[in-house]
Amino acid sequence: MGARTWRRQHAGALLVLLTVTCRVEAQDGLLDPQDATGPSVTRSLHAFERVRSSGEPLTAVLRDAARRSPTFRTIVDRIEQSDGIVYIEPGSCFTGARSCLIRISEAGSRRLLRVHVEMERPEWDLIGAIAHELWHAIEVLGQRGIRSTSAMHLFYERQGLRTTAGFETKEAIRAGNQVRREVRAPVPANEGQ
Repeated sequence: MGARTWRRQHAGALLVLLTVTCRVEAQDGLLDPQDATGPSVTRSLHAFERVRSSGEPLTAVLRDAARRSPTFRTIVDRIEQSDGIVYIEPGSCFTGARSCLIRISEAGSRRLLRVHVEMERPEWDLIGAIAHELWHAIEVLGQRGIRSTSAMHLFYERQGLRTTAGFETKEAIRAGNQVRREVRAPVPANEGQ
């Protein structure tokens, strides 16, 4: 077997080895992101398997988001149960938006999604923007036939609302805003003791 064939067959495994990943334990009875008042979800907050970033600053933001927002944890749990891996990286969007789901590709049986976020903003807003884009990832991963960026664009042409910055869905807006409210809420004095 040549090196090129071996790399192609093992690309997913190599990607896992080269990316700092962690485990979020899935749990039955997950919260509805539109109603995050249910019971607390217990999990390891140090990282995730299917929601990743290559840089420590965004990895720390993801940990903080999971600690502070039940809705964020629910969104991540849904992605954890999918066939997708979502990479969140600092970057700009072609449309001028401050965050965007830029592409989807395949690696074996997995679908890889790329999200770019502009980092220069308050953390509560950054976390909300990430949640918003992760909701878009859920929308895309919920459609088994979406396995390319062009298929993703066709999906949003049919299902999304056209805006000056591309396409949008009410559900992603709602999820991002819910997470923003949760992370801006006062932290109880006894938390972390």
